[in-house]
Amino acid sequence: MTSETGMSLIDALERWKNFEECLIHDIRPVRYGYGVDIAINSVWRDGKVRPDVLQKPDLVTLSLLGVESLRFTGGLTDDMKRDPAAINWGLTEISHIVDSSSDGSAAITVHWPGDRSLFVQYLNLEVLVAGVDPEPGERLG
Repeated sequence: MTSETGMSLIDALERWKNFEECLIHDIRPVRYGYGVDIAINSVWRDGKVRPDVLQKPDLVTLSLLGVESLRFTGGLTDDMKRDPAAINWGLTEISHIVDSSSDGSAAITVHWPGDRSLFVQYLNLEVLVAGVDPEPGERLG
């Protein structure tokens, strides 16, 4: 795994095209809850969706440190609530990630189709590029 030292959120969003239609691979607290890692499976290669997206995750992790606020809205439909066993990997596909910073506070919002969203306000960002699926329980950064 490599760290894109000094990469800003704007640079990361530009490089990975706002992570449009990418898959959330993992969200987990790190450093005893001081931060949150959001691991994203980048689905694009040469402007096309990779054929091996699910078999070989190409991970980019946004490591958000000094988390001030974390808000997840599930946005589950009635069908999802009635039959959770029918939910598949498609629920991890996001619409995009946007910079939600304001008044000197750094923040991102991850948007899914519908009402599902994740908002994180943080102090520092580190972008980590793995390119491979980590072992279960291994910190993504």
